[in-house]
Amino acid sequence: MGADDGLSPDCLRWVVRAETALRTLPRRWGHGDWHPSNLTWSDRGPSATVAGIFDLGLANRTVQIHDVAVALERSCIDWLTLDGAPSVDLAAVDAFLDGYASVRPPAAAERRALAEVLPACHVEHALSEVEYFFAVAGSEADAARAAGLPGIPVPPTYPYVMHTWGAFTEQQPADRPTGNPMAEVIGPLLARGGLILHGEQSFEYHRPLWVGDVLVGEGTIVDAYTRESKGKTMTFVVSETVWRDERTGEPAVTTRTNLIHRS
Repeated sequence: MGADDGLSPDCLRWVVRAETALRTLPRRWGHGDWHPSNLTWSDRGPSATVAGIFDLGLANRTVQIHDVAVALERSCIDWLTLDGAPSVDLAAVDAFLDGYASVRPPAAAERRALAEVLPACHVEHALSEVEYFFAVAGSEADAARAAGLPGIPVPPTYPYVMHTWGAFTEQQPADRPTGNPMAEVIGPLLARGGLILHGEQSFEYHRPLWVGDVLVGEGTIVDAYTRESKGKTMTFVVSETVWRDERTGEPAVTTRTNLIHRS
């Protein structure tokens, strides 16, 4: 997948499909980076067996079929081939899945999920390669180019601070709104005492964000409601900010924040 052939919809589509497929599967501890270089072997021969597993830096609570997808992606797909489409060792895929099924046959839902998760593992690996090439090249821009990306990816939670740290004064329009609508809502509540809690935060990406993008944000208070909890009143205030590409006007990312006042 090159820099000019629809990176945005391809990446986002597979990440969303993977999340949907994994949502209902039971959580287990997984290795997170299962590939032959992270294994020790009984000997050097063709009949060698796995003696141990190390490098647990990416171990996390996930689902078992995610580790299977990672293993296939790392071990059977030569996706870093530079002179054409990635090659797949189908015999190795069959051997791996047969061996896995002989120990733990996957459920039908896991088999369906595997096909959805594998492309998302490609995306994950591509981003890890950006980090690797940056360490080698010493430049984030060179690392992104080496990994086939059109630019330096923006961290996925960065939109949360774009209206503060990301708002460069010299780039702001002359007619930009003044004031802080959220403060105008929360301020009177906080004046009564109590606590402010950050309840929820979500990011809906319409395309990837790259360093150098110029975005225009418009924030709105979209909901406010109260609930009683243990004799306290909790006021929920939900804001939404749509960030659009300055050049095209198309939405790039939508953020939603839920602040809670408890008194």
